Amino acid sequence: MIENKKSKQSVLSFLVFLLIASLLINYQYYKKHHEEKKQFSIFLHDFYYEVEDIVSRLDTLIQEEPTDDRLNSELISLTKHLDILNHMLERVPYYMQEQGGMPNYVGRVSHIINFGSHYDEHYIPPFRSGNILNQKELAFIKAFKARMEEIKSHLELEETGELNTDIDKHIFNNINNILIDRHYKLFLNEYLDLDVNK
Repeated sequence: MIENKKSKQSVLSFLVFLLIASLLINYQYYKKHHEEKKQFSIFLHDFYYEVEDIVSRLDTLIQEEPTDDRLNSELISLTKHLDILNHMLERVPYYMQEQGGMPNYVGRVSHIINFGSHYDEHYIPPFRSGNILNQKELAFIKAFKARMEEIKSHLELEETGELNTDIDKHIFNNINNILIDRHYKLFLNEYLDLDVNK
């Protein structure tokens, strides 16, 4: 009888231990999952507002066609925000576990605007080298703006035009396929097409 009672107490103690261990493991999983979700939410908000800011700055360049010092100031500000967005995309693994940094064209566009480029046997000078944006540079900026607007629209609720906070990591990855590195050539082609069409 005593042995049977000790055996029941041992089984009961073991079951209590398993229950406590299970609760601790579940709590740790929940805590980790909650923290990852929070980090992604912060990333998504920051990402969206950078995209929105960039679209607004591109629109200013297209609509107002600033000149001289104001143009220089607008381009410096634009490329600063492009560099921030590029940095965010390269640091995706810090916000989304098991994801690599995303190769994207945002940093490349910033580089072209600041330093120019060689493409398809053509030299494209830095956009800041003149005191106005020429038609080729505007064509490049318009093509880039169209892509950024596409990304922005995928991040927004159709009804309100505000950030869709239900976007998850999988949807975010699909949206960012628009930013694949090789797509920057589309903007350079728009730039060069003005030479061909003359």
